[in-house]
Amino acid sequence: MATSRGRARAGPSGKKPRQQEKEAAVPVVDTSPSRYIVKVDRASGEPLSEPIDPADLLVHAHRDQHPVEIAAQFLASRFIQVTGNERVVKRGLKALEAIGSRVGRTVGS
Repeated sequence: MATSRGRARAGPSGKKPRQQEKEAAVPVVDTSPSRYIVKVDRASGEPLSEPIDPADLLVHAHRDQHPVEIAAQFLASRFIQVTGNERVVKRGLKALEAIGSRVGRTVGS
């Protein structure tokens, strides 16, 4: 009687047990934005349950902006968190923009 040493027999699906184990071990990955991003109401700060449209994500906007502008927006958001006063931070950003445009005109002339 001949035995097949080391060879696994195919199961009912026609696949060997190790192939079945490997396929079963591969998890299905959910890449929807709602798994790692929460939509929040700006006024109340409460999470919203509405679905997130990929067009709502600002990834493309950050990619198309100048690095200095992105840094200014980041710092402004941190100042808003610290001070809690968005109006003051907006005024500060406008003043920085005015200074930056004057410096740019001076350098350009």
